[in-house]
Amino acid sequence: MSSGVELQVFVPKLHVPLRLYWAYNVVACTGVMAETAERPCNVLFGGLIASPSEYPNNATYQAAKAMFGPQIFHDPQSMLRLAIGFSF
Repeated sequence: MSSGVELQVFVPKLHVPLRLYWAYNVVACTGVMAETAERPCNVLFGGLIASPSEYPNNATYQAAKAMFGPQIFHDPQSMLRLAIGFSF
């Protein structure tokens, strides 16, 4: 969820608008976990790795677990973008 402002200018030669917008994430995480220094609400657990019985051996399962989970997604608190074209 974010709030922000947008400035839109129509470019006649290209027949498209040029948009400059800034957004601020209202519900961004501010807490940090002490052990990992990561924001706990941006951690996605489960569902990405199947059960160990679906892998040929334990080494393959551990490699997949290390590569794919848990995944941490970093959402910016604010952003500034330049776009060419119409918004939906």
